[in-house]
Amino acid sequence: MDTSSTNDYPDHSDVLQRLCTSWGTRVAVKQPDLDSTYDLQKPDYPEHLLPFKTHPSYENLDDATKQRVLAGGWIAYNEKTIAVEENIINPACALLLHQTFPGTSAEWAPIAMAQTMVDEQYHILMCLNACRVSRRQRKLDGLQLPTPGIVSLQRTYLEGATAEWQRPIIQLAFATIAEMTINAYLLLLSSDATIQPLNRITTDLHRRDETAHHALFRQIVKSVFLGMNQHQQNYFVEILPHGLRAFASAEFHGWRALLESLGIKDAAMIIEDCEAHPANSALVRDYNGLKGLATELGILDRIDYVL
Repeated sequence: MDTSSTNDYPDHSDVLQRLCTSWGTRVAVKQPDLDSTYDLQKPDYPEHLLPFKTHPSYENLDDATKQRVLAGGWIAYNEKTIAVEENIINPACALLLHQTFPGTSAEWAPIAMAQTMVDEQYHILMCLNACRVSRRQRKLDGLQLPTPGIVSLQRTYLEGATAEWQRPIIQLAFATIAEMTINAYLLLLSSDATIQPLNRITTDLHRRDETAHHALFRQIVKSVFLGMNQHQQNYFVEILPHGLRAFASAEFHGWRALLESLGIKDAAMIIEDCEAHPANSALVRDYNGLKGLATELGILDRIDYVL
């Protein structure tokens, strides 16, 4: 976990310090006091990232309701992050740790995977803390959001696998996408000075780790792929575009659940209107690293997705 220096955040060093001191101590014994850093005048999440930001029904909401919508967006982002870490990344790292795949026999590989898994658990802790603060401050304790689509899709593929050897490849493909395409979205959040300092710094700490994970996954996935037989390689290539589309999805079912939970009467119409416009349907992703890896492996033109 990169907690290199409070000097990187001179205006919010107290926030960073409280985040850092929560690690290395049993959470039940010492909880960081993050609520005191919360500014009710600042949004939890950038408004420009809402898929319905220009919809008249959203624009007509009062400021207090908009703030709760943005807090819900922040909670949804964090809960999706937790779900991806828990259900997609860590299981794949465990497979790599135990050398389930070819090409993972190098001495450094299991150590790197163990370190990555520690990072991912810390990300989950940070997300839980961030969600808890926003829920309390915006009175969203009862907010319930559905399972992220990407997690449901991976589960569908795992359950539908016709051979046992396909299952670890599904997990590796989804984890590769997660680790190699998220940085652009994290950069958007972590560089937005208009949102809660806690939220910006939490995301930046996550982004720093993911930069290292990106390089690690590029190296280890290349090694694994080159060690696969032809059937395994073909299946990996087949799975990638399905995961790519799901990761880029705007998760409209989650946004609808959020708006309905907040009692916004035009929730269904807002989401239906957004779904009708393709420009609203994709999240920001950075495909450069994955495109470079696919080019090195000679599979770029076989992936049914524009990287």
